Amino acid sequence: MTVENRLRETAEAVTAAMRPVRPLDLRPDPAGAQAPAVSRPPRRWPGWLVPLAAAVAVIAVAASLAVVRGLSAAGPKSPAPASTSTTGLPSGLPRYYVAMAYQPNNPKGGLMQSAYLADTSTGKHLAALNPPSDAMFNYVAASADGTTFVLRALAGPNYGPSGVAFTDNEYKTGIPRTTLWYVLRVDPADPQQSRLTRVSIDASAFSNRGIMGDAVSPDGRTLAVLSTGNGLIGDKVVKTPAPTMLSTYS
Repeated sequence: MTVENRLRETAEAVTAAMRPVRPLDLRPDPAGAQAPAVSRPPRRWPGWLVPLAAAVAVIAVAASLAVVRGLSAAGPKSPAPASTSTTGLPSGLPRYYVAMAYQPNNPKGGLMQSAYLADTSTGKHLAALNPPSDAMFNYVAASADGTTFVLRALAGPNYGPSGVAFTDNEYKTGIPRTTLWYVLRVDPADPQQSRLTRVSIDASAFSNRGIMGDAVSPDGRTLAVLSTGNGLIGDKVVKTPAPTMLSTYS
């Protein structure tokens, strides 16, 4: 039985159940006398409620018919499966990632932090990435495909396995350090042989400036560095800090 037939049968059944409503007699009493009040049960209310209920029922069935017709026109559709790449990962998710590994066990008190390359789908470490003995990694940026990474390191007498703990004087006068950059290009055929290569960027360009972040272009060929004047030279405040600067490097 179709929805149209059900709608027709429902309307016919509602019509058959409806009773005619008698009109009200509003003519004045010819005798001019008021009739005594008589308590009567509200017999006529069901006659008013039946058409109202019928209208509601017809509207509900009509709405159901419209929904069913819309679904029939659209046709059954199964949810589209999530797109996956050839590596089994969801589309757009890089195959590799680089993470920092903090090392707190330097007997001299210097700060140490290395990094490692890992497989995104399994979390397996593929290659250890170690900075020079007087440096520590502190930032990493990646290309969109996850095969080119740029790691930033801080080098100085207080970093790496050979570094010593900071002194109060260094905190007051400024911590001596140099910013270094390294590039890591991952060969999907042999990611465990990935090696770091030093990028020749003049660190003096960022003297007395705070580096806000790095970014790698989608093709992995350009590095962008955003920095800003920190308003300090040693422990002295500069009245006019240098403006924010965006630099790009090949």
